[in-house]
Amino acid sequence: MRPCRLPILAWTFACLTTLAAGSEETKRVLLLHGGEKDTPANEVMDRIIRARLKEGAGRPVEIYTEYLDVSRFPDKKYQQLNSHYLREKYAGRRIDLVVSIFGYMVESLRSQQEDGAQIFPSSTMIICGVDERTPGHAGPEPETAQTLRVFVFKDTLNAALRMHPGARRVVVVGGTYDGDKSVEAKAREELKEFEGRVDFTYLTNHSIEEILGEVGNLPPQTIILYLQMFRDGAGKHFYPKDALVLIARAANAPVYSLSDTFLGTGTIGGYVYSYEANAEKAAELALRVLNGDRSLQAPLIANGVIAPVFDWRQLKRFGVSEASLPPGSIVRYREPSFWDLYKWRIIGAASLCFIEALLILALLIQRAKRKRAEKGRRFLAAIVESSTDAIIGLNLDRKIVSWNPGAVKLFGHSAREAVGRDISMLVPSDRHREMESILGQVRSGGMVEQIETARRRKDGSMVDVSISAAPIQNERGEIAGAAAIIRDITKRKQAEEALRKAQAELVHVDRVAALGELAASIAHEVNQPLAAIVGNADLCLNWLASERPNLEEAREALADILQDGNRASQVLARIRTLIKKGAPQKASLGINEVIGEVVALVSHEAARREVRIETELGVNLPPVLGDRVQLEQVLLNLIMNGLDAAHMMADSDRKIVIRSSEDSAGGVLVAVQDSGPGIEPKDLEQIFAAFYTTKPEGLGMGLAICRSIINDHGGQLCAVANDGRGATFQFALPAYSKKVA
Repeated sequence: MRPCRLPILAWTFACLTTLAAGSEETKRVLLLHGGEKDTPANEVMDRIIRARLKEGAGRPVEIYTEYLDVSRFPDKKYQQLNSHYLREKYAGRRIDLVVSIFGYMVESLRSQQEDGAQIFPSSTMIICGVDERTPGHAGPEPETAQTLRVFVFKDTLNAALRMHPGARRVVVVGGTYDGDKSVEAKAREELKEFEGRVDFTYLTNHSIEEILGEVGNLPPQTIILYLQMFRDGAGKHFYPKDALVLIARAANAPVYSLSDTFLGTGTIGGYVYSYEANAEKAAELALRVLNGDRSLQAPLIANGVIAPVFDWRQLKRFGVSEASLPPGSIVRYREPSFWDLYKWRIIGAASLCFIEALLILALLIQRAKRKRAEKGRRFLAAIVESSTDAIIGLNLDRKIVSWNPGAVKLFGHSAREAVGRDISMLVPSDRHREMESILGQVRSGGMVEQIETARRRKDGSMVDVSISAAPIQNERGEIAGAAAIIRDITKRKQAEEALRKAQAELVHVDRVAALGELAASIAHEVNQPLAAIVGNADLCLNWLASERPNLEEAREALADILQDGNRASQVLARIRTLIKKGAPQKASLGINEVIGEVVALVSHEAARREVRIETELGVNLPPVLGDRVQLEQVLLNLIMNGLDAAHMMADSDRKIVIRSSEDSAGGVLVAVQDSGPGIEPKDLEQIFAAFYTTKPEGLGMGLAICRSIINDHGGQLCAVANDGRGATFQFALPAYSKKVA
């Protein structure tokens, strides 16, 4: 089987190669020039079109070029010979695209098409460099795209009259070749509107010698407009650019022209036609044709750019101000100024002067900085010496290098006793690891801000201090030591402890006050089991005192007595827990259990006020870390406020709804919703401020304390107005985590 694979693979490869070759079919393009090869316009257009076709065709392109010199051989017989020559030369080759430069052979090719003897039967033609108003070039048949040149005579003359406001005469110079005459005819037609403003003289049938004699002796206030000259009145042939060089050199008046190829020959310029832009447009059309664009339909006009372009040297020669040029004018051949010629030398000299000035300025600034630094050091030294805080300097070996009077006062060591010793002399034995952490952070370039700790005095006593430390850098920017500011915070600590005790006392007082509002309900809660105990005890005595004691009934009565006693004991234990003082004891607890205990405590009070309490408690809620008594105090405050609000309403739908759920952060959310009159929007935040109350008998501390408790538990307490009536107070607590704990 293996030998049979090779012919199959070879055949497959040959098929793929053939398909690939078919997709890269070579296109043939003929560039048909009516003039000679060395004509500047022909050279520009040929070069650009060739380059663009090779760059953008995306396939192999063969380019043929024909220069047929019709400017010197304009007769019909010569054109017929050229037609025969082209038909015979390219009879065996398919020409896909013909680009006719300056419209040569358009009529001949059309006539050949009409009589059936087509020269290029399958080709598309692009005509470029021809004005659509040129006689005999009204446009080719369909399947032929064209690019047409336009000379703008009146724009150039308008610009010239603006630049020479005193001009009264215009001399128009041209040739006698058919193309010269076509351009002259268009110029005469377009310049009719200027008749009456200026006088026209046409030197278009004269020999070059006659023309040179005329333009060299023109009166003042004259302008020369050069069209083109392939042949003069004596039959002598020229390149139009060469003829212009002779005319501009001999003329005593400014010469204006119409082509960018004429610039630099002595003409001022004008609204010139760009052959480069014309070639670019023609190449763009050619690429579209070669790439199969069937949207092209004749006539498609894509002219080159016409712009006001002027020669700076000729403007200076004839005293024309650049301010008088048309807007957007391009000025070429500008001679370099003194600045342009010696710019870098001037910049170099100025730079040296500037650098010297900068060095002098830098020295002055450095001197001023040194003075300010010295003054700053003296001022800083005065601050250090007068500071009541201890300011201590250390090196990297932890040795004390500076010791201010504040340090003497705080620690009792004199500067002589402290300088040179290890900083550990101030550190208690249980704080050495803390000290190493501070020094390590400073050595790495970090700042230490207000660490609260304790340090040892000379007499061995301890003092509460706040330490801030920062690295000290040397002149090379390296860390050479540390500076520490140590402040005595003993009085602040004492004040904080006093404040903490006062706050705890206030929380306790608020809790007792809340229980005071429940005094009647608490008494009822205790009286009920006590009354039951007395009744059951009386029954038990009767059953035991009978002739035949009923032990079974007595046993049941004693069981009821035990149950009621435990019930009363639980009520009293709950009240005792809420009343007693003590430091907060946070532990893991379930919020639903806390809610249940508070609801049991206030249920009788709610019934007394004819307010219904409903609970909607979530299941499988995460535990929270909190102090049971403080959280019960928060719930008690919120529920009692809700009872007060609901009791104010006259209708029978007075209720409080207590909800618990898991919040979006994974914690617990508790809400107490009442059906009272609600809270004004402006009061929603003020009600948590200390001493703010809407109750005549209130102190305004309950909600402030509740928010403080919830904040201490890492949560948030807020109030919102209900959609209907009433308000909802809700707080969120984070879920208990052993890592956080």
